[in-house]
Amino acid sequence: MQDSLWIAGKSVWANNGMGIDPPSLGVVTFDGLDSVGRPYNVNDVLAKGFADNLTSQPLRMDLVDPSLKGTVFLSFYYQFQGNGEAPDAGDSLFLQFKNKDNVWETVWSVNNNGTLNKNNFVQVILPIAADRFYYDSFQFQFRNYARLSGPYDTWNLDYVYVNTNRTANNSSLPDRTLTKPLSSIFKGYYSIPINHFLNITDPFTQAEFTMYNLRADLQQVTNYYTFINLTNYIDGVPQTSSTNLDSFEPVGAIPSLEHLTAKIRTLPPVNLFNPLADSIEINFKLALTTKDNLPIANNGDYDIPKYSPIDFRINDTTTTKYLLKNFYAYDDGSAEYGATLNGSGAQLAYRFDVLSEEPQTILGVYFYFPRFGVESSQIIQIQIFNDLSTSGSPLYQESMTIERSQQNQFTYHKFERFVVVQDSFYIGWKQSTSTSMIIGLDKNTDTSNQIYYNTNGTWEQPANLKGSLMMRPAFGGTGEIVGLPEEQHQVVHPVYPNPNNGIFFLPADAQTIRITDMTGKPVLFSMEESGELTQAQIQNPVTGLYLVRFILNDQMITQKIIVRQ
Repeated sequence: MQDSLWIAGKSVWANNGMGIDPPSLGVVTFDGLDSVGRPYNVNDVLAKGFADNLTSQPLRMDLVDPSLKGTVFLSFYYQFQGNGEAPDAGDSLFLQFKNKDNVWETVWSVNNNGTLNKNNFVQVILPIAADRFYYDSFQFQFRNYARLSGPYDTWNLDYVYVNTNRTANNSSLPDRTLTKPLSSIFKGYYSIPINHFLNITDPFTQAEFTMYNLRADLQQVTNYYTFINLTNYIDGVPQTSSTNLDSFEPVGAIPSLEHLTAKIRTLPPVNLFNPLADSIEINFKLALTTKDNLPIANNGDYDIPKYSPIDFRINDTTTTKYLLKNFYAYDDGSAEYGATLNGSGAQLAYRFDVLSEEPQTILGVYFYFPRFGVESSQIIQIQIFNDLSTSGSPLYQESMTIERSQQNQFTYHKFERFVVVQDSFYIGWKQSTSTSMIIGLDKNTDTSNQIYYNTNGTWEQPANLKGSLMMRPAFGGTGEIVGLPEEQHQVVHPVYPNPNNGIFFLPADAQTIRITDMTGKPVLFSMEESGELTQAQIQNPVTGLYLVRFILNDQMITQKIIVRQ
């Protein structure tokens, strides 16, 4: 939300995931939490009352030409429930105008009467006609009446628009919008460990984006371009670079008052990513090129007297953040709701596919446990499985006391020892009490086909759950599978000998060489020329696994080596 338009405060939540097919990117959500995820009442889980508030900045209605008063309208779109929890009967969303006597008047309201559809946004157009609203500090506000102890009784609001030269039937606008952030570019993940990324031949998938045409009587041919801003962190120091990827790629015509989904065509070249980085942040920008602000005189559909000074291009750009760090994340970082597991002894398991072909080491797990009006401490048994067969026992388990946090704030639990996995694994927990366990649920993505639960001795998948759990396994370096024959560790690659005693050779033209241990920590080493090769020597080597990274012929090379003393 723009502070120039709205009174700042900790009330409604601006987000990209609570709305289902909104008319533009981002909605504000009214429920029983403030904007940072705190319940309004933690003492009474059934308490009801006035909760969120969204108030406009003062408008100089006294400057409106008297001849135009009959053409001033306020319009907006609202949605019942969306990706949240359905309001109960009697729960309401309402709009108020403040008159010149400083009194708020309710001019519109809606409540759950049993006929509303959670998938639809409904447009409302209201006149601002009475003389008592035409003064130098007119304001309007949206409020809701709801349960105050958590993210309950949800309403979504989008595309609030006030202007002159309108009519009560003026539902069509010359605006083509983006309505969803970009989907994953990492084979279903929004984040993958950087060591795994460097070992993947083809790490990318084409991200999707969705558009909407608010013009009721005209299709619009739309183009787009993409742009990425990379920040490589090397020993904690950021190094930033920017690259244009596409130049006005066509996506076809968006039908009137309909959504259209398309895929980006060009993905980032791998050589943009520094192989020496500890982590990389990728800000992927997509921008539409439309006729939204092109005047009619220039073959556009922007009627200057009617729409000025509104800039409809504000909805044409989105930037999505992806991470190459130390964890896998299906979620996009924002929880729209929560998923719950009930019953003492109940188990939850979440499947992850390891994208690297090498065995990898799990160091811990990030969780987001939101505050749903339950504040009591609980202990769970974290479990990791290779598979969920009936006879399968956990590969690893340990106890953890959960920590509830403010909105979308993850907490990290470090394991007492490292756990090596390969190909795929399941991570979750077993409950020790019958109290409901609620974990954050990202409804803007859907990996429900990777979620399993066990309450009666049999693993099942949830039938009505849609979303991604806010659970992120964290990794270190490459792991070693105990018991493999020595020759299976051999890799035909430029680094040799392997295994070695901490001294090995690389091609003389290898550049930007870096060595890390199995936790990803850089190790010190020296280099010297040796004929047509470069000799590397690890300082104070200890027995174990290391990763050697370098650039050779403009390609990133990553090789695992074994040091034996």
